[in-house]
Amino acid sequence: MSQSTPNPPEFTLRSATPDPLTQSDAIMAYEFFYGRNPESAFVIEELRLKGVSKMLTTCMTCAEFEDKVVTPLQRGLPVRRGDHRRRPSAEQEAWLASYVQFTEDEEKALKEAKNWTEYFRALCMIGGIDVSAEALESAATTGQDGEPDEPARVGSSPQGPNGEIERILLRLDEVRDLLGEIESSVRRWSEKSHPTTTHPHADRPKRRPASRGKRGASRPDHPDSP
Repeated sequence: MSQSTPNPPEFTLRSATPDPLTQSDAIMAYEFFYGRNPESAFVIEELRLKGVSKMLTTCMTCAEFEDKVVTPLQRGLPVRRGDHRRRPSAEQEAWLASYVQFTEDEEKALKEAKNWTEYFRALCMIGGIDVSAEALESAATTGQDGEPDEPARVGSSPQGPNGEIERILLRLDEVRDLLGEIESSVRRWSEKSHPTTTHPHADRPKRRPASRGKRGASRPDHPDSP
């Protein structure tokens, strides 16, 4: 089935945006949009030199973002990530807001997002990227060359026969993310409450074995012994 390439996002950028970006910006972009670290120093440098506008366009129109975010949203499926965060961190939100000028309503929609699925749905809508089920059906029935393509898959939207299953998968994904956060919190608490300590006798020198005479015989204790 042919997949349409999303239109470039249309965001209002802040007046003072660095061009080129820093390496930290490029790494943050990978973590934010893809939920992973960059695979090499080359891709970091490549993205860094694009500047803010082209960086956003590249990250939100590439095949990886379409597969991980756009297509699942169009099918009513949860956005799955590998970083086990339930939603963007405060640092990630501040990073994006430092370059993109959001209105009060847009900021509210992003803040109220309970998970990555809701957050990216709101962000795509703000940027003008169509993540509706109709967009997926249109891409399925019409190929990139304008010719009819294979029909849309039944149940690709929440209203289809598989809608209930997809809603259950969404809830399970939220529970998985929440358990990941709980596990991380417990691990941090355990490390702070029970710091690693060394055994009190770990540094005590070992006792040297008693010296022996020739052929392994013990030294006699009697003073008159030869």
